[in-house]
Amino acid sequence: MIRRTVLVAGFLRRGLRAAPAWRDAPTRLASGWREFVARLRRGGLITLAILGGLLAFSLVRPIGVVPWLIGLPLASLAGGLSMLWPTRTFAARAVAAPGLGGQVAEAARALAAARRDLPPAARPALDRVIARLERIDDLRVSEDHDPLLLAEARRLVDGHLPRLVESFRALPRAERTPPRIAALAQGLETIADELDDIARRLLLAHADHFDIAQRFIAARFAGPGLDAGGR
Repeated sequence: MIRRTVLVAGFLRRGLRAAPAWRDAPTRLASGWREFVARLRRGGLITLAILGGLLAFSLVRPIGVVPWLIGLPLASLAGGLSMLWPTRTFAARAVAAPGLGGQVAEAARALAAARRDLPPAARPALDRVIARLERIDDLRVSEDHDPLLLAEARRLVDGHLPRLVESFRALPRAERTPPRIAALAQGLETIADELDDIARRLLLAHADHFDIAQRFIAARFAGPGLDAGGR
């Protein structure tokens, strides 16, 4: 009973954190449809290739009815089984999507390299962003984390952050006015705050996973005289 309660509680917590998943539903639906069409096309091509080979062989040498009775279901079976395996594009996307990989570390290195080209007034905010990126990199982000949270982090790290810095670096020196420098610093501070929030949520997910694992072990293996805390 304790084990079931622990598992259900963990499931509900993960479900509540992932509640806004409906926002990405159209994208996932379109991706799933494209994958289905690709698998269907591949299965059809395999079936046609087998039947085509059988037909070509029968034109060279008559094979009778029995090989066709065997070949038709085998061709259909081969085509159907091929639809169970994901396409190469879908498999690569499924592996790459959940985690951040080396994106966070690469972003931190790129910002450190660009630091010298930014005004001194914006460098403290930039240093704060770099520190937050390094903190997230230390959290060992994995596919166990909320995919929506990882997508949000990826958009920030790969999109908004480099776009802000590079658009400022593209300005001529004469156009880097104090108001624009202040706006750059403010933008970097805002991104640092967002990275702080992402790091906090990732850390909570780690703690949550650990608590669930610990409670499961305690509930599963503790003796009848022990409670879930192992006492």
